[in-house]
Amino acid sequence: MIFCSVSLFFVRFYQISDQYQDMENALLPNIKLAEERKEKVSQLFFQIEKHINTGNKSEAINILQELNSYVEKSYDIEYFYEYWGWTDAENMIFNISLPENRNIKISKEDLIEILDLIISNDTYSDYYINLVINNFAYGDKVMSLIGKSMPVEEMAQTIITYRPIML
Repeated sequence: MIFCSVSLFFVRFYQISDQYQDMENALLPNIKLAEERKEKVSQLFFQIEKHINTGNKSEAINILQELNSYVEKSYDIEYFYEYWGWTDAENMIFNISLPENRNIKISKEDLIEILDLIISNDTYSDYYINLVINNFAYGDKVMSLIGKSMPVEEMAQTIITYRPIML
């Protein structure tokens, strides 16, 4: 049953892909790879969930390490404890399956478009938040900017020009 709904979720990208036609291909979510990963990610996800629910944290962590290795990410076990409080299994599996894009040159215009998508709570908002986090020094603070009432262009400029102070 979950595999059916996950597949339907992936189809949404093709239905709304016109919305993303101006963005560089490297910035778009890699739906094809996510689709290829979803079955194994789903299996590992539900194994982790089962072990968490039965109190077998050490086995859950072992499976999580396998999942992290498979998707080349670094999730922490706490991420899985109460995911249902902010998302559902289908979206969680989808976000885990999506590869992260790192070291991509993102233009100011594309960053403005990405920030607009995040602010509008786009289907792929989580993906775009991670894209900003992974590609800008200011990235991990991006959500603090989203909460401020400032123009998107000013947010983009803040993110692009930020240089951390090295101590």
